Amino acid sequence: MMDIIVSLETLAHDVRYALRSLYKSPGFTAVVILILALGIGANTAVFTVVNGVLLRPLPFPDPARLFLISYGPREGPFGARFGLADYHYLEFRRQNQLFEYIASFSFHPVTLTGAGDPVRVPGAIVTPDFSRVLRVYPAAGRTFLPEEDQPGRNQAVLLSDKLWRSRFGGDLNVLGKTISLDGVGYNVIGIMPVGFAFPYDAELWTPLSIQFDQRNSLTRPVIGRLRAGSSQQQAQSALEAFTHELPLAFSETRNDFVARIVPLKELLVGDIRKSLLIFAGAVAFVLLIACAHVANLLLIRAASRRQEMAVRAALGAGRWRLIRQLLTESALLSIGGGAAGTLLTVWGVPALVAMAPGGKLPRIEQVHIDVWVLAFSFGLSVLTGIAFGLVPAFRVTRRRLRESLSEGARTLAGRHEGLRSTLVVLEIGLALVLLTGAGLMLKSFLRMRAVDPGFRPQNILTMTVDLPDSQYRSAMQIQEFHERSLAKLANLPGVLGAAAVNWMPLGSLLMKGDFKLEGGRQLPPRYLVDKPSVSADYFRVMGIRLLSGRSFTEHDTESAPGVVIISHSVARRLWPGEDPIGKRI
Repeated sequence: MMDIIVSLETLAHDVRYALRSLYKSPGFTAVVILILALGIGANTAVFTVVNGVLLRPLPFPDPARLFLISYGPREGPFGARFGLADYHYLEFRRQNQLFEYIASFSFHPVTLTGAGDPVRVPGAIVTPDFSRVLRVYPAAGRTFLPEEDQPGRNQAVLLSDKLWRSRFGGDLNVLGKTISLDGVGYNVIGIMPVGFAFPYDAELWTPLSIQFDQRNSLTRPVIGRLRAGSSQQQAQSALEAFTHELPLAFSETRNDFVARIVPLKELLVGDIRKSLLIFAGAVAFVLLIACAHVANLLLIRAASRRQEMAVRAALGAGRWRLIRQLLTESALLSIGGGAAGTLLTVWGVPALVAMAPGGKLPRIEQVHIDVWVLAFSFGLSVLTGIAFGLVPAFRVTRRRLRESLSEGARTLAGRHEGLRSTLVVLEIGLALVLLTGAGLMLKSFLRMRAVDPGFRPQNILTMTVDLPDSQYRSAMQIQEFHERSLAKLANLPGVLGAAAVNWMPLGSLLMKGDFKLEGGRQLPPRYLVDKPSVSADYFRVMGIRLLSGRSFTEHDTESAPGVVIISHSVARRLWPGEDPIGKRI
């Protein structure tokens, strides 16, 4: 106990002495704290984002047992997509033995009317076990019943706490009442807990009915909660065994697809993980440069303190005692820089979030300063103080006492030139790495901006209309609506043309399908073709030039012979060296 008291008294003495020493050099102290504040503050700000997006667990009970169940193309032009085709989902759920519950879902925005002004609400359609998988249940009311995914049932809806308060005034009497979504009445059965908005920042949830159809099927995300005692590896093996027995479509091979069991968090952060880690690495280089610069400043300051250290040694102070004193000063400087850096983080985190492209940074609501961020800032400050203070401390205390007392500061400064030169070279090297990386990223960005997308994006505006099934029950009604809308839009002042496409170019969704070449000729392995449907004026409005043949006309209706327009890459791949005009698929 006495040893601990003595050690604390010695530490307090070192801190008091270090504070007096730093107070006598206010210019030096301010410059060092500013340099460290920039380095530590930048790293703490980035850690705050990384912690919120990548490290913080999902806000569900026992999130480590939540996994995505996926079977899809091994490689594709649009990155990794996690999900199961509807008919695969139904069969896997029937055979399941390792998961407590399995659920599927899709993004499904709707128009809410009858609760103030009409508003477009982000929603999701989910299978009845959705809440049971996540173990998140309504704060009021009930969740979906197992039979509520069947067609013809009364429509049910769950509301988010946010939507319930903003549109219904937080009135619990809304439970059991009917609201209008896309012109269809839905019975409100429950209010979800505060903050729950999974998936896609949804504000309401309706039942998803999945019917078995092996020919036409959507691929949707599928999530499952592993049973106690089951492992991810067991689930992976079970999924691989299941998919190995699935029939293959025309021109497909078993190697074209991959079965994956991955943590649910990958659905949210998979696309951003690599970018955040690269950014964190770049900012770490900034801190290394700051440490090298501060170490150089400490070496310069050490030249004027060498005789002071020699005098203290002559009075009985050992080398380790002097090193501890110098490290105490370094630690105080670093902690001061860390405190200033934390204040910069308060401003820097909102700036980083604002700089991210809209919709590309997931889990923004989880990005905030908490105890882990403060612990990271303090720990980084201490390690930084040791990192830049250790070498100068050893350097300034290693000379013999007689030499230190007899030499002048000018000679002493000269003896540090080798180490100082090494630190300068290190600073320049790290700075060159950062500048080279920034230059390469800028070059890549400019090259991406220069890529011809195949259409002219200037002055093109987009809008989306989802027609409610309650009013548009037939294809003819939908077609008539499109024709009327396009005609009116094309006649607006300043509008040169209007056209329609079922899926937005370069969007997040892809319409694909099988097709066959005349004569039974096989398609190339793993050949994927996007198949959008467009109106007659689409190519002119988009500025897409036809290399040969003709565009669609108003005469290309369901009663006319079927026609199709293909891209140059498809023509080159399927009919190399031939004129594709007139070929049949």
